[in-house]
Amino acid sequence: MAAQLIDQLNELRSVTLERLLTTPLEVLQRNEYLEDVQNNTAEVDTAIDIMHQDLEELAADTEQKVKF
Repeated sequence: MAAQLIDQLNELRSVTLERLLTTPLEVLQRNEYLEDVQNNTAEVDTAIDIMHQDLEELAADTEQKVKF
């Protein structure tokens, strides 16, 4: 129980220090960075899906060529 309280107090301390030591410009930059990361992740996911489709098509074509 005491260990949980200490962990929670440490977490509260860290959040408080972050808020006190972070300027509005840094908050804006962090938000922009996180938005860029999310956009890049979405683009990468789309590219991976396209590559999987291409791979499936190539595998099907190769399978047909092998049969003949």
